[in-house]
Amino acid sequence: MRARFILLAVLCVQFLGLDADAQNNGVLRVVAEDGLSMALDRTTVLETRIEPTTIGYTQATPDNPVYQVHFFLNKSAQREFGRLTELNTGRRIRFVLDGREIAAPILRTSILGGHGIVPTQSADDAKAMVEAMRRMPL
Repeated sequence: MRARFILLAVLCVQFLGLDADAQNNGVLRVVAEDGLSMALDRTTVLETRIEPTTIGYTQATPDNPVYQVHFFLNKSAQREFGRLTELNTGRRIRFVLDGREIAAPILRTSILGGHGIVPTQSADDAKAMVEAMRRMPL
């Protein structure tokens, strides 16, 4: 019985596109509904910044803004991320850090130019994403 549970857990992790590193070692992954995924770290991300905003978000207020994480990808990551977003336009993509979903926006259009914006609900989540993007992979 225990072996079945472990096998099921491993299959769920593989199905979601998450590996052991993404679960435990501070790896930020973008996971699409179709199973495509990629890591966002210092090898793929050139620059990051956080901007609090209320513009375009009906639930955001000046006292409770949405924190947008901007990221800029290198050329090879632009192609990979572009393919992931082209194949998943209109679907939800998840940004997962240490097995925890930080953001899950619906992709409105493909992102081919290498500049992405991810809305988060807290400054702490935004900071955690940026820190993970600046980290070297293990």
